[in-house]
Amino acid sequence: MAATGSAEAAEEEGDSDGDGVGFGVVGMVVNGWRSRVAADPQFPFKVLMEELVGVSAAVVGDMATRPNFGLNELDFVFSTLVVGSILNFILMYLLAPTLSSSSTLPSIFATCPNSHMFEPGPYGLLDRVGTLVYKGAVFALVGLGPGSSGPRFRTGWWRRGRGWTRTSRGPTRLPLRF
Repeated sequence: MAATGSAEAAEEEGDSDGDGVGFGVVGMVVNGWRSRVAADPQFPFKVLMEELVGVSAAVVGDMATRPNFGLNELDFVFSTLVVGSILNFILMYLLAPTLSSSSTLPSIFATCPNSHMFEPGPYGLLDRVGTLVYKGAVFALVGLGPGSSGPRFRTGWWRRGRGWTRTSRGPTRLPLRF
């Protein structure tokens, strides 16, 4: 009886094979992942390469600019790694094509191209600039989340570890926060 009830609920939600995930935000991300993989089977490979190459290059570059190759400041390096990984995944996820071509932009941008401003079609200059503004606002909000949580994460990590200990050199000072 329970199996039939769940199959009926899956059919009501439009998921006939019953493998949809319906756990709020996680379910939306998993369903979006499936849609992106169905549209581009190489999407997982592209995300993996972006994470491995892009984030590791950023972390190595960050470590190279610090004294002693960043080994004295591993909390900052770890913060760069976490924030960079999250940001790269979100941007790759948002840029990837999906199967549903019916995705439309909000009402003020309804006549603008859906994917990018250079999408072929009968779009005027104002429509293309509208797409640029909309996508720019989305990416700015995506960057604002990890960009503001990264320093908080780093400061919390720092306070948890060496921030509260006193050494022979005197009290340790917290890094600047804006």
